[in-house]
Amino acid sequence: NSKLVTDNCMFINLNYFMYNIKKISLTSRTLSFALPKKSVKLDLMLNLNLLNPPQREAVETTEGAVLILAGAGSGKTRVITHRIAHLILNLNVDPSRILALTFTNKAAEEMFHRAAQLVRKNVKKLNVTTFHAFGLKLIKKYANQMGFKNGISIADPSDQLAILKS
Repeated sequence: NSKLVTDNCMFINLNYFMYNIKKISLTSRTLSFALPKKSVKLDLMLNLNLLNPPQREAVETTEGAVLILAGAGSGKTRVITHRIAHLILNLNVDPSRILALTFTNKAAEEMFHRAAQLVRKNVKKLNVTTFHAFGLKLIKKYANQMGFKNGISIADPSDQLAILKS
């Protein structure tokens, strides 16, 4: 699966597979990895000319793995949201085949809204969520296959303490 990983986000495109990785530098403080890009016709609603060359390369790289590690304010979320829009608008990828993972609900909500603004069409099936929420969804979906009973829930620390005391 193709991945875009940052210090606060992880993007997985479920349509593609991982191959050789190539290094790209976004800035002098940034380390980034990506595969060679494919040339594609750009959608007029999505202006990739607003991105710097390494950001654009990360957006347009659609075959294989993409890894971006960068500091705060370097445009990681912009790259991820533009890549989501590029996949949907220019490559006709079904939004339900795209998964973007981040660490906080606030970041997931922001990423979803930014991608929706770029795409300008229905993206309700776009999967933008947190690592924890996605992991819980998978555990619940495959609980039986993993040997768990249905109805799995997460116990916060106070619930855990109450269970131990009972």
